[in-house]
Amino acid sequence: MDPVHGQKNHSHENLDPNDSKPRQKGPKRLIYNFFHYTTINGLQRLASAKTILGRIFWILVLLGAGAMFSKDIYDLIQQYFERPINVVSKVEYFRAMRFPAVTVCNANPLRKSLYEFSAELKNKLEERDNDTCFRKADRNKNNKCDAEKDEVEEFDNEIEHILSNIDVGQLLKSGHQRNDMIVSCRFNGIRCRGKRYWVQFWDPHYGNCYTFNTRLAGHDPNTTLFATSKPGSVYGLKLVLNLQLNEYIPQLRQDAGVRISITEPAEMPFPIYNSVSLAPGFQNEIALKRIQIKRVDRFENGSCRTDTQLAEKNPYRTKYRAEYSVQACLQFCYANVQISKCGCAEYSFFGAVPKGKICNENNEVVDGCIDRLKSLEEQGDCEKKCRDLCSETIYESSLTFSQWPYHQSVETVLESLGFNFSSFNNNVAAVRSNFLSANVYFQRFRETRVEETLSYGTANLLADIGGQIGLWAGLSVISMCELLELFALLIKDLFQKQRQ
Repeated sequence: MDPVHGQKNHSHENLDPNDSKPRQKGPKRLIYNFFHYTTINGLQRLASAKTILGRIFWILVLLGAGAMFSKDIYDLIQQYFERPINVVSKVEYFRAMRFPAVTVCNANPLRKSLYEFSAELKNKLEERDNDTCFRKADRNKNNKCDAEKDEVEEFDNEIEHILSNIDVGQLLKSGHQRNDMIVSCRFNGIRCRGKRYWVQFWDPHYGNCYTFNTRLAGHDPNTTLFATSKPGSVYGLKLVLNLQLNEYIPQLRQDAGVRISITEPAEMPFPIYNSVSLAPGFQNEIALKRIQIKRVDRFENGSCRTDTQLAEKNPYRTKYRAEYSVQACLQFCYANVQISKCGCAEYSFFGAVPKGKICNENNEVVDGCIDRLKSLEEQGDCEKKCRDLCSETIYESSLTFSQWPYHQSVETVLESLGFNFSSFNNNVAAVRSNFLSANVYFQRFRETRVEETLSYGTANLLADIGGQIGLWAGLSVISMCELLELFALLIKDLFQKQRQ
């Protein structure tokens, strides 16, 4: 037999992992053989190295590759659990669009001719007129005036406390009435001044407010929500409003105008937080843009809400049948925190608390409690509880205006509205100080959709791990099968030893 040939056969027998000779058995021999026939190049190079320096070199290469592989895998897993998101914005066009709810409030909360129903309120207003501390010219002459005292804020606190103890029904009668304030209303050629198109509610800052195109409690069930088929001011909501300046109470309000809030039909309006202010004597054009926001709950921990219902005990749900909004949730939550800690809540939360639970903020103990509470974590907890909706529609508005009515058109405009110019002493300034026009419409028939999506999911992680395995370990699918085969041979060898 040829010695060389015999040596070659002997080497081949050593590499065969299935060789049944005793000297071929054992995990060390199986691993040794694996290093020689595997397609994992680094292991093959280590096994075939003929010098110590060569083996040291390839050991260092394998250790370095393993360290880099481990670091990259750690970074990938960390990125995966951070759940990063992409924000995609796109524009969609429509042939018709559902119109939002429009809320109108007079800046003056109570009418001057009717505030005398409360003797306490009347006395406080008269006291304000007679108090020289409110007049800068006389303040220094009155020794009773406190230099560090804010009389205006104290007066406002007292008025708010008085109003909070008056029955809401009486307040609704004392505010500006719909028929007096809304003198003209048209939508797409339809007259909409009638009661069935509007829902009334009391706002603690602006008094009577009236909402058009709403689904809040009090709406006419036979009235369907309005939609518009064309963009532009001609096809929107056209209002002419009478401010009734002669009914303004100067002690309560120093500015004159109207607040308009744009919301979804089932959403509770909060004009103090989300509205635009319109001045008399102008035609105010309010162009709307609708934005649809879709959020993703990336950690699946309720970071956004899919439920559109408010809590069962939330008064905005029980009184008005309003659906969930962050502000309605916050109002109720803040009020409850203040009541539980201080025994009462601020006047700003008038609609969210029971009667008699509004604080007198001129009480130093109560005022100090509320001030301290605002800086505590309890208020922050409300922001965690009242999370954004996963799907939400909001409206952006842009306001432009022009003089209305101009001098030559005053008499014609008044006649069309059912007023006589002579009742304003033929004074153009008096007319322009009382009336304003407001047009609310969609600027274009398009909706901006802002959608969040996960930018790094499970598929991305597996693909990147596969790439790192190929880069640093030189593994392929065949190499993975070889590793599985080695594992199976090691288990088989273990069982054979146990049987012996």
